[in-house]
This record gives sequence, C-alpha cells and structure tokens, in this order.
Amino acid sequence: MPSYVLPLVNAAEDGRFTGATTHVYFHTVAKTMFEAWLTALDAACGELFVPTDLAVVHVDLDYSREAHVGQSTHEVALLKIGRTSFTFRVVMTQQGHACADMTAVVAQIGEDREHASPFSEAQRAALQRLQAA
Repeated sequence: MPSYVLPLVNAAEDGRFTGATTHVYFHTVAKTMFEAWLTALDAACGELFVPTDLAVVHVDLDYSREAHVGQSTHEVALLKIGRTSFTFRVVMTQQGHACADMTAVVAQIGEDREHASPFSEAQRAALQRLQAA
C-alpha cells in the first residue's frame, strides 16, 4: 500500500478564519487526501490517466481526530476496479494516530463529458498493479 507524507497547512484565503490556531480545516484535510491518491495514481499509471477525464462521483470522509498543521501520513489503497470506475481509500494519520478515513469512487468520463468511458486494457493493468501494491 503506497504511503505519502504531506504537509497540512491552513490557507484561509477569504479572511474569515483568523487567529493563531494549529487546527486544520476539513476542506484542507480533504484536499490533501486527494493529493495523496492522485500521487499514487500518477506513480502507478503515469500518463495513462488524464486527471481532467476523471470525475469523483461519491465520497465518504470520516474524521476521528482533530488534524493539526504539520506533517501527515496518507496510506492509499485501491479497493475495487470496475468497468468505468474505481474505488480507493485514503487513511490519514498524524503522530501515529488516525485522523481521517476517506473512500471515494472515481469514474472515467468520455469525450461527451456526460457518460462514463470504459478503461483501456493498459489502464486496467496499471490499476491492477496499484491494487496489488
């Protein structure tokens, strides 16, 4: 299972969140978790997938502990490969404690941008290698 260490930082662009805090906002955690699975996908599949041709169609994200500014570790697992979609899981930890657990379904969309498109044999083989990692 691939594992990535990524920084968690707050970027309060809109100015609504002020003051000194080490708390990391939920959307920052989600974004960092998605960066981890994109890194795993890129490492396993290279240019076989174009990120803009992938659509997130379902996400479950459970938080079990507060996340803080600093390093976070993300374990990525590919759970299921379908004809046009795959399901992955990312578990984020900080200092050895699980903070968040995300499962998401991602579909490959076709040229019409309205329908799912089947994976090629090369894409399927690369996904299977990632699943076995």
